[in-house]
Parts: sequence; C-alpha cells; structure tokens
Amino acid sequence: MKRVTITAMVAALLLTLAPLALANASQNNGKNSGNGSEKAAAKQPDKATKQAAQATKQSEKAAGKADKANGKADKAAGKADKAKAHGNGGSKFQLEGVVVSFDAATQTLVVTVKSGSKTIKAFRGLPLTIIVAADARMVDGSSESGPGLTAEALTAGSKVHVGGVIDRTDPAAAVFTATKVILQVAAAPIVEPTIEPTVEPTVDPSVEPTVDPTVDPTAEPSVQPTIDPTTDPSAVPDPSVSPVVFRGLIGHVSAWLAVRF
Repeated sequence: MKRVTITAMVAALLLTLAPLALANASQNNGKNSGNGSEKAAAKQPDKATKQAAQATKQSEKAAGKADKANGKADKAAGKADKAKAHGNGGSKFQLEGVVVSFDAATQTLVVTVKSGSKTIKAFRGLPLTIIVAADARMVDGSSESGPGLTAEALTAGSKVHVGGVIDRTDPAAAVFTATKVILQVAAAPIVEPTIEPTVEPTVDPSVEPTVDPTVDPTAEPSVQPTIDPTTDPSAVPDPSVSPVVFRGLIGHVSAWLAVRF
C-alpha cells in the first residue's frame, strides 16, 4: 500500500509541473523571437514542449500503475473476506464414506470416512459430523433417472460422496458444512421375516377302547360229578334200585367219563 501511495504522489507532482513547463517554454519562445532566432526555433524542436509531453506521459503511466495496484488490493481484500467467512483460509474438503445417521430436523449427517482429501485425513475410519447447508446440492446417483436426493434415502449403510468447506474459527472444534451430497449406493432394505402363526392341533377327547372279555378255551368246567369214580359201570344193577335212579346214575357216569376222557 505504501508503494501505491508514493506512485500516486509522483503522478500528482508531474501533473502539477506540466503547466509550469509549458509556461517556461512559452517564455523561451518569446525570448528567442526577440533575439531574431525564429528560424532556429522552427528548425529545432522545442525542448520545453518535449519535456512537458514526457511529463504528461509519465503521469498517465503512473496513474495506470496506481489503478492496477488498487485493483490488486481490492481483489486481495475480497479473498480475505471470503476466507474470513469460511474460516482459516476457507479450506475445502471432499470425502467418501458410509452413512451412520441423518437427522432431517437439524440437517446433521454423520458419516464414517473411508477416503477423501488431505483436510479430512485425520478422520479416516472415524465417524464425522457434517452440517448440510440449506442450499446444498443433493443428488441421487444410485438412480438411473438421477432425481433429487431426499432425506429418506440417506439411510444407515448408504455410500455417499460429500464436499464442502471447513470453518476453523475455533481450532479445537472445526465445523464441516456440506455444499454437495451425492448418494452413490443406497443401502439394501431390511426385510423383516414373516413368522406364520403355529396352529395347535385339535385333540379329540380320548375314547376308551372297548375290551372284549377274553375267554380261555382251555378252562375246564368247575362242575365236579357227584358220582363216585370207583363205581364199576359194568356192575349188575341192584334190583332194589329204582329204574329212574339207575338211569340218573348212568347219565352222571357217562358225563364224568366224557370229561375225563
């Protein structure tokens, strides 16, 4: 800035001396004409006029340099203002990572950094909290039609590319602001397994089986003959015995013999 000021002062001084040089040239011309040297003045260039023209040219050149210097100063001031707005020189960042979460209410995106620029090297492999700007460019690169990216698409597990600026006003707590978010690969939807209800079998009341009584065919009759087995069937009947009684005895004996043999 000191150099620019000195250059401007020199230019102003030259502009002030130029009229004096012209006046001096006029006086010299009058003096030369009074001495009868008009012919010599016509042949030789007027030194004072040349000096005045040269001074004017130098002043214009100095003014041009001053304007150029002022333009550079304005440009530098603009860069300084932009750097101040972004913080610490307005450093930028680019990263690729996997979405951990996204809060649409606060526009807060948490990403596990996989790779990116040097400015986020310290965060590789770690979750990084990013504020998504209201005017950030949101692109769904996972779709062929490329529609605008919605908050619902930023689900956990999605792969994204994020670009933005870093505000290091507080060196201990840098603020990452995303100006661009591109969804590269959407997370696979989680399918809940469908569990069919188990049907309990209907149990009919148990029916007691009907058991037929088993008859032992080998069982012997429990009726014992009342006839003495020692009686000889071939004995001559006693005539004193009644025929009816005799026939009854014969029947009992026959039954006993049938059972025994």
